[in-house]
Amino acid sequence: SARGFWKNHTVNTIPNGLPLELYSPIDKKLAREEIGIHSENPVLLAAALDFNERRKGGNFLIEALNDIYDNPITLITFGKRKMELNNSNIKLKNFGYVSERTKILAYNSADFYIHTATVDNQPNTVLESIACGTPVIGFSIGGVPDMVRPEKTGWLVKDLSSISLASTIQQALSNSQEHDSMKKQCRRIAEGEYSVELQAERYIRFFEKIFNSS
Repeated sequence: SARGFWKNHTVNTIPNGLPLELYSPIDKKLAREEIGIHSENPVLLAAALDFNERRKGGNFLIEALNDIYDNPITLITFGKRKMELNNSNIKLKNFGYVSERTKILAYNSADFYIHTATVDNQPNTVLESIACGTPVIGFSIGGVPDMVRPEKTGWLVKDLSSISLASTIQQALSNSQEHDSMKKQCRRIAEGEYSVELQAERYIRFFEKIFNSS
């Protein structure tokens, strides 16, 4: 709000809310069993309607994952196009278009969610993942840094490059001992900031403020 067209205007931000009774933590082992993920290795999740669409950053993710060989990994994806990887170390499972139930189970199956969009505002997938207690890796663009908070709800990639993304994924994989703490913090922040009830209250207060000042 301090730069550009809006610099001389008051800017109010009201985050989207979620039905937190639906988007909530589920036992990871049970979630994986229900969607057919039979692995004790790290499970990552990425989602996009089309990973080939430039703004979704699928090229960064593919390049980053092709450079990771330390441990076997399972990658879950949503979207109409199946991602192609040249890394036999990564088992790829594309669900295509999914029901809400499957999406929630996938968030809960993953050790973390990778949001690779290079242009975005306040992506619902990031909120949904956090509400399910799953930390997020994302580029520091748009509203993502408001939600992805280092050492609390995830990891921010320092620049728009596959090298930095790969480094951040490696960091997240190597810090598995922190995941339980981050999982609890994700849910705590979702409950405190991203419920649909709070979203409604914020709108009511905003319109009351406008009405009273007119």
